[in-house]
Amino acid sequence: MPTMHFTILFFLFALIRLSRAVCPSFNYAFFNMQQEPFDVYTFMVTDDACHEVAFCGDANPCDGECREILHCAHTGSETHVDGITIDGLRYLCRDDPNKGSCKLEGGYWVTVESCCRNDGKRNFEEGRISEREYIAIEETNAMLDIHLREYEDALANGTSIVDMEALREVQKRELKFAEMKQLKARQLDVILAS
Repeated sequence: MPTMHFTILFFLFALIRLSRAVCPSFNYAFFNMQQEPFDVYTFMVTDDACHEVAFCGDANPCDGECREILHCAHTGSETHVDGITIDGLRYLCRDDPNKGSCKLEGGYWVTVESCCRNDGKRNFEEGRISEREYIAIEETNAMLDIHLREYEDALANGTSIVDMEALREVQKRELKFAEMKQLKARQLDVILAS
């Protein structure tokens, strides 16, 4: 009988992990996967479904091939990644109490180091995007704030795993739609510039 309880608990734990988002209310997740004791560093960015979006390997995330993707901040003697660039746009990264983990090939789990959201204001100020795209990004970020509140409320209220999964699916669809709106704004700017 104890084996049966262990099996049930293991199954429930696995379902809970699946219902949790990688980075609820963010566009991307950043992973620092230092493999000790070999001093092998790999850095990865995924979307909310754990699909790899960017990857680099270097001893220092601020140098070499990683410099094109990762942006670093220096706090005293420590250096950490505080932003990423995906498809020419900058995203701010920060720690988040709701961050999750992804199961990689090989079957092991890695925990998110930080969660990243489109920095529309900076992208606009640096001339990376038009005002039209900036407005679409700000609308997406406002929607992501609502998603975060919904997600935190669902966790706090003990929402069932099935309902959490349904909530996350709705939020993913809404994010996909909002990102398509951003892309349409960018495409319209390209057409108008022609």
